[in-house]
Amino acid sequence: MASELSIGKLNTKASGTGDVVYVESSDGSQLAGIYQESDGRAALNVRDAAGIPKVNLDSDGVSYFNGGNLGINNAEATPSATQAGFEFTSDQLYTSAGASTSTNYQVRFYNGNGLVGSIVTDGSATAFNTSSDYRLKENVTALTGALDRLDSIPVYNFNFKADPSKTVDGFLAHEVAEFVPEAISGEKDEMETVVVTKAVEAVEAVAATLYVEGDELPDGVAIGDEKTPAVEAVEAVAEVTEEQPKYQGIDQSKLVPLLVAAVKELKAKVTALENA
Repeated sequence: MASELSIGKLNTKASGTGDVVYVESSDGSQLAGIYQESDGRAALNVRDAAGIPKVNLDSDGVSYFNGGNLGINNAEATPSATQAGFEFTSDQLYTSAGASTSTNYQVRFYNGNGLVGSIVTDGSATAFNTSSDYRLKENVTALTGALDRLDSIPVYNFNFKADPSKTVDGFLAHEVAEFVPEAISGEKDEMETVVVTKAVEAVEAVAATLYVEGDELPDGVAIGDEKTPAVEAVEAVAEVTEEQPKYQGIDQSKLVPLLVAAVKELKAKVTALENA
């Protein structure tokens, strides 16, 4: 049996689904609480005045900020030329070293081999770095045949389907993969199973009706008994799985070594012709 304790606006409930510990506003709205799910899992959330969770942390490790920003800095301000820190918004990431103009790591990327990349700023520019120290490499040989490889890569003019008004120059990832595979991520025509939220037919909640004075009463039924049961509301969306394309990507900077080697080969050919 559930028991409750209320001290001012701090309330506790010993058992049952819902808020186990929660804080109320002056009008009775629950603004924050430790929530017990129907399967016994716990969640911590903070709500707005309408009772909508804005910050949620649950025992599955799922967390979200609904309609707000996540920031870490020493002031309630978006990172800028004077304010150090970082901040996630619904559509942007801000990171700043503040007023410092010396070399600063804005982002560092690690895996089991240590530091493998970084984004670094100085007084006037940004560098996007990947590992390249000679001490990390072996079997180093001169690149040859670059001109023929480069000539084999088709180059196109096109637009992306999502942006038909903008025409760009570039490549098709699967064609580049044949000649510079390290520039390409993913596989040609790859698919993946994803969970998506789709609209379904919604059912509105209907309250139960009761027998009242004047109704014909079946045997064993009295006025005030339930006549028709309540119907619970059904959400207008549902999660389903479907197969979707897993698109390939390209890191065009990985083509630079091939371009440099091809230029060197062209220079050698020109020099040979000039000296002939």
